[in-house]
Amino acid sequence: MASGTSVGRVDIPNVVGYLQGSDPALREQFVVVGAHYDHLGVDARGRVGFGADDNASGTAALLEIAQAMAIAGPRRSVLFCAFAAEEDGLLGSRAFCENPPVPIPSIVAMLNFDMLGVGSKSEVVVLGTRQNPDLEKTLKRARKTRDCRLKRVITGKAGHLWERSDQFAFHEVGIPALFFFEAVSEQDNPDYHTFRDTIDLLDMVKITRTARLGFNSAWLLATDEERPSAPSR
Repeated sequence: MASGTSVGRVDIPNVVGYLQGSDPALREQFVVVGAHYDHLGVDARGRVGFGADDNASGTAALLEIAQAMAIAGPRRSVLFCAFAAEEDGLLGSRAFCENPPVPIPSIVAMLNFDMLGVGSKSEVVVLGTRQNPDLEKTLKRARKTRDCRLKRVITGKAGHLWERSDQFAFHEVGIPALFFFEAVSEQDNPDYHTFRDTIDLLDMVKITRTARLGFNSAWLLATDEERPSAPSR
């Protein structure tokens, strides 16, 4: 029996869900909640890159936030985006921003969830507060809106990661964005970008707590009267 592999070009879609806002005056404004769903794929030996942490953990949080938001009924509309091809250079999120389903000026903010399941269950890292002081205020309010049982929300660190996930595509077109991540360095996770990234290594409590903080943040952005200022460059 012969076997072989081939390399070719394929089209991989983004998947976008739409929740209409309840306020007629604000429903034409949008909050984007996103996470990439790709990983390493399958190598020439047939090994499957499951990507449980990177980034099934983020897409799981995305789905839970979407379900909770649909029940809560925000004033602004919300787009829930599972992006393709983040690992190949933010291709999915950049395609979204280049050909958006809604006008770019109507997007109030973007929250991105990428790798949430490894490390201390009592802390999370959030990037983008330096570029977005208004979102830092939103994040502080989100911690008080409902207890997420996170003892530490680390900001102002891990700047080397800012350009490496999908929120950066939105930042580039002037949309305020935050990036929720599990640790100060990706090197804190020894299984990062390997075929060992499997579900048995994940801390579901950590993912749940981060998703709750993400929901609180998205809810404030989708219900506040004022929208955050454009990011600094």
